[in-house]
Amino acid sequence: ITSSLQVTTTYEPQSSGWHRAKRPGAWTVGLGSGLGIGQGFMPLVRFELGASYVTSSLLFSIESGSRKTSDFDVANVATALEIQQFLGNSFYLSLGFVTENLVGSFTPIKSYDGILKQTDEYSGRYSSSVKGIEIGFGNRWQWGGFSLATEWVGYRGAMTRNDDIKLVSITPEAIPDATIALNKNYITDKTPANLRILMTRFLYSF
Repeated sequence: ITSSLQVTTTYEPQSSGWHRAKRPGAWTVGLGSGLGIGQGFMPLVRFELGASYVTSSLLFSIESGSRKTSDFDVANVATALEIQQFLGNSFYLSLGFVTENLVGSFTPIKSYDGILKQTDEYSGRYSSSVKGIEIGFGNRWQWGGFSLATEWVGYRGAMTRNDDIKLVSITPEAIPDATIALNKNYITDKTPANLRILMTRFLYSF
């Protein structure tokens, strides 16, 4: 079995890899934020707990965000289990399994004398449950027990998805427009967090 002293000799003294090697199997807790991108932008907040090793980390994370526009709002909560594999001192690739739940509501906008306003002709609610994989790459710099990690780009792809959309209110004259809205599927069109950038976290290992 390679001792931590032997492993540290493969990294520059006081480098990120050197500090990881000094704490093999350490528990890690972190908090951070990033930006989800899809059919718009969604600020995201992330909490994570994991175990850190010399060349890899195993992480469990909870991520949440919300977004509101003139005609809809959406909120999501995602949980993920992922492995980060270090390819050198601080650069890593990540692969994980994720479950995500979204809920939201919509009240479409229409033009009234050239002015866009929310219509009271119909409104609805939607929800979605997604299971899939996520991949990403980033850097994690470590100083003693403290770390700063940034996932530069991450992508979340759905393997299974269950959507539900319901009308809450509708007037008779709005039935054609509402039917189009249901076929358009607000859930799919308005999900904004398939791509994530600059997911930056502050972590502590103990």
